[in-house]
Amino acid sequence: MRHTSVCAGFSLIELMIVVGIISILAAGAIPQYQNYAARARLTEAVQVLGAARVGVAEYFISRGFMPANAPEAGIETVESTVVKSLVYTQSSNTVAILSVEVQGTGNSAADGKFFSMDGVAANGMISWNCRPGDKGGRTSKAVPSHLLPGNCRGIVADQPS
Repeated sequence: MRHTSVCAGFSLIELMIVVGIISILAAGAIPQYQNYAARARLTEAVQVLGAARVGVAEYFISRGFMPANAPEAGIETVESTVVKSLVYTQSSNTVAILSVEVQGTGNSAADGKFFSMDGVAANGMISWNCRPGDKGGRTSKAVPSHLLPGNCRGIVADQPS
């Protein structure tokens, strides 16, 4: 009588297939995670712009025109791990631009680049539009749109209460 033994476990080829599948999944997930991490860090810059927006809106609501410069708007020099600089520009009595240069996002497509919030006043309220690029609208040094946080992809309005 012949006795055969049955080996339990996986063969080398089965293990190699599993490792290959995991590698393919990781190759797609890592860039997506890096983009997600950069968007999360850019949320801090959006919060800095949000605080500056409040000063601009209060000035406009009380005086009826945009502040001429950052000190009039109550905007101080801002630097953080993500915000390298914040620049305020008055385009006209009804248009203001807040631009931020970002750093430390861990994403070379965003570091050293700009995104802005344009505030346009009409009918007693200011609509803010977040966009890539700096105060001059240049997109050559713009944070790519896909890296902007979700809360910076729409228009919001500040109204007097």
